[in-house]
Amino acid sequence: MKRIFTRLTALLLNEHKQCLRDNRLGGPVKPMSAPEGRPGEMGDVEWQLRNWYNFYWLSGDGLVEQAVHHVDRIMWVMKDLPPSHCLANGGRNIPNHEGNIYDHIDACWEWENGTQASMAQRQVAGCDVDTTLTVNGHQGRGVFNMFGRGPVITGANPWRLVGAKAQGHELEHVHLFSALRAGEVVNDGVRMAHSTLAAIMARMAAYTGKRITWDMAMNSQEKLVPDHLTWDMKLPIAPMAIPGKTKFL
Repeated sequence: MKRIFTRLTALLLNEHKQCLRDNRLGGPVKPMSAPEGRPGEMGDVEWQLRNWYNFYWLSGDGLVEQAVHHVDRIMWVMKDLPPSHCLANGGRNIPNHEGNIYDHIDACWEWENGTQASMAQRQVAGCDVDTTLTVNGHQGRGVFNMFGRGPVITGANPWRLVGAKAQGHELEHVHLFSALRAGEVVNDGVRMAHSTLAAIMARMAAYTGKRITWDMAMNSQEKLVPDHLTWDMKLPIAPMAIPGKTKFL
């Protein structure tokens, strides 16, 4: 997997007109239970925990919970360099009962060298599914789809995966166990933190309608988790964010 994204990164070198496009288009991962299905004795906290995916204080919204893996791919191609800023839009088209996450977000990150990466994230039932990453650079074009025919690069240095496609999770374990046997440490903490913050800044941009910089996200005072959380406390559901009205904190 690392070799594949190294090849994709090579497409972007020494060129200002570069762009990446990733899609995380699919259906709801964990649809919200209907309000009438909530037992009368179940408290607010338990109800929200049992439907955790549908509340942004628990899941971070779909972009941070599911589509963060696609943000990972973008960041891998960009050698995990933090983007300078992000613009995004999103909202909710399908009723979600008591949940407060969006069902679609479109985000665009930009780096200091002018490279742009856009991603469409959607979770609506009955729509087509697409999980394709496309990298366009001065040396060619790379297309990667984890559920499709595998990575393909066209242009000056054409390449495609030959042979059986290995399972990513299996390769991760092989890498980890090999490192342990060799006495090496596998620490992806910084890389994972960068991908997570890039996803969070996109959510912030979508919720507020503002251009969010990396420094703004790093220094944000936003706190989603309620103070002094207890099992039996009253926990009103926070209203859904409204771009242009929801403030950046």
